[in-house]
Amino acid sequence: MIRQNNANDLYQIYTHCFPDYPLPEEEFYDSLKPDSELTHTIRAFSPDGKPSHWDAKTNRSNGTLCGFALVNAKSITLMCVLPEYRNQGLGTWLLNEAENFIRKQHKSEPIILGHAEHYIFQGVPVEYGAVSFFEKRGYCADETTVNMWLKLEDYDFNKLNLPEPEGITFRLATEADEAALWAAIDEVLPEWHALFNDDKVMLAMSGNQIVGFQQLDIEGARFRNLGEKAGFIGCVGIIKDVRKQGIGRRMVTEGIKWIKEQGGEAIELLYVAIPDWYERLGFEPVSYQWMGKRR
Repeated sequence: MIRQNNANDLYQIYTHCFPDYPLPEEEFYDSLKPDSELTHTIRAFSPDGKPSHWDAKTNRSNGTLCGFALVNAKSITLMCVLPEYRNQGLGTWLLNEAENFIRKQHKSEPIILGHAEHYIFQGVPVEYGAVSFFEKRGYCADETTVNMWLKLEDYDFNKLNLPEPEGITFRLATEADEAALWAAIDEVLPEWHALFNDDKVMLAMSGNQIVGFQQLDIEGARFRNLGEKAGFIGCVGIIKDVRKQGIGRRMVTEGIKWIKEQGGEAIELLYVAIPDWYERLGFEPVSYQWMGKRR
């Protein structure tokens, strides 16, 4: 039984609802910020052993915690209902409560499923059949993004046979590169500024000019089992003047090599919009997020 006021009540429900997205408990709370001033948390309860007696009007809290929804600004960042309590109206009630809360703060803006300042899913995980639930309630999506995975144990870089871009070298960034790196990010996608923190950054250099960059973290994979040393590659960017010369692919392989040399066992890519590009480097799609919105 999962009861109200347990310190890890939300995490317990998450692990039951999304078993294919293993996430350390600390990262769950750090990423979502539930029960803080940043996130509005809605809990749904049912009297023990009597789910049919759950009362949506009173939302009785003297029983088992069986579902919740999290709201951050105009986004519903996560919604879960335990499998044994589904198909009884709990999901509809949670969604209505979340939407009503958002509408009070953001009357005319679209409601977003997933992505926000604090979140773990960029959209709705496709694997669990929830997309139709949201479609019936007026949500639609222009795209579906992909999470990808690369196992490093038997990974052979030589089989890729990638050409060497002429005059390009690769190295890790230092503090002296900060101003030039920000300028390169501005040219590629200024919104990425907020995503660069303490991660390592690998640079593609043409002489003294930064022409490409990527984030690296040897244990930065989000959806990983406890103790698994899975790395992360993110924010891969090449400036416009030198694109389509193979620099990006070679830079990513250098990042893969670096993570493997640090003892990484696998690499995760999150929310990929161009999976075919990464599949040529050996990455495989493992999950999908439906980027739902509702006006």
